[in-house]
Amino acid sequence: MKKKILIAVLGLASLGAFGYANTASFKLTYFAPRAQNGPNWPNSLWTVEFETMTYTRSSFQDTSFSFAYEFFLTKELSLVFSLDTFSKSKSGAFKDYLAFQLGNQIWAVSNQNAPFMDQSTFSAMHRLNISITPIQLAVKVAPLGRRTKLIPYIGAGVGLYLWSVRLQGDIVSSGEEYIYETFTGLQLPIYPVYSTDAYEGEGFGKISFGYHIFGGVMFPVANRMTVEIELKLNNAKGKLSQGFEGFDLFDIGSFQLSLGVNYWF
Repeated sequence: MKKKILIAVLGLASLGAFGYANTASFKLTYFAPRAQNGPNWPNSLWTVEFETMTYTRSSFQDTSFSFAYEFFLTKELSLVFSLDTFSKSKSGAFKDYLAFQLGNQIWAVSNQNAPFMDQSTFSAMHRLNISITPIQLAVKVAPLGRRTKLIPYIGAGVGLYLWSVRLQGDIVSSGEEYIYETFTGLQLPIYPVYSTDAYEGEGFGKISFGYHIFGGVMFPVANRMTVEIELKLNNAKGKLSQGFEGFDLFDIGSFQLSLGVNYWF
């Protein structure tokens, strides 16, 4: 069913090749994952990552590119097919632990106990990669029409969200506590560090359904060309499995601020 819907949406976009698309848009987008986290989402992967690692929500904000076809239905109403792309990879260190090697095993010790260790310590780190590709269909309304010097618009629609998340590197197993005795006889709690490569959505990516709302304004700059500024809010969640068992739904929603150029057919 998901594949059939995806093929249908892509087929709609292909109509532009036969002259049915009234506007083609190319946009530079500042993409900010919503990344819901905190006390209201205690079992969110975003919450765990931001509480334990040195990166923050802003670490995953970046620019990307978007493309859209717009099909005019009336002077005020149109259908918009859009394709956005986003991928961001960020490395971070554990905020509360340092690591040390004992034999063939890597262990972690809390920052407050690290000064009492008789072993050399180093940062335990891992990398988080997030990829989100919204494929969307929306209804767009330009209440003043499209022949004015300023063309404001609003819209809303649904979409398929292709996404993946990958975590590579160290994981501190804070639930497995052991006791390390220093040369001076001091006993300190330590925790095993495991290497992981957990990948959700490998290959084509996982597919989730969601919706979006947007608004913006277009400025005519030539006979067949306008410049636009647009703000879009995406709402979608995906189910984690495989190496991410135990987490709640993963928030793949986002805020997008775009600057684009529109060519009118």
